[in-house]
Amino acid sequence: GLPPSERSAFFARHGPRLFHPVAAACAACTGAALPLAMLRALLPALLRTGRDASTVLQPLLDALQTTSRTSAAAAALVAELAISHPAVVLPDVLRLLSSRLASQRANGLAILHAATERMGLRQLTERSRLAEGLMQAVLPMLGDAELSSRLLAAGIFTHLEPPRAMASLAPLLL
Repeated sequence: GLPPSERSAFFARHGPRLFHPVAAACAACTGAALPLAMLRALLPALLRTGRDASTVLQPLLDALQTTSRTSAAAAALVAELAISHPAVVLPDVLRLLSSRLASQRANGLAILHAATERMGLRQLTERSRLAEGLMQAVLPMLGDAELSSRLLAAGIFTHLEPPRAMASLAPLLL
């Protein structure tokens, strides 16, 4: 591999030309490790050049609309982007939760689970509006038809501030 400084210069110079083919490869095969690794390397360089985040991230967000489950690597990448660009990424991720397709609901939950794990309780507590929105979006998923989705939704609540999470969960106990 290239040293970090050379790699950064390479992606800054060639990133705009590489982005569309790499994004297309990610959309065509959401679990492919190489295109995801290249996209992970390209995105910071493209975002630093002042490109609009919604335009740069859209191919990856479109790939989430697949009818199959996304890989853990893809979920982790989108989770990182949801943390760094919540206004662009979270609406698409939250929209997945209301999909009729179990795979899309699972993709949305996997991304949110990865994001909450990455952020941790302290960071989520500091971003209380984000935590509140997550709780409201994830709460209905505790009753999802798919057991795996219910487990992911429950796992998200373990990363939220206990008093806030309990306030949301208490009505379900009645």
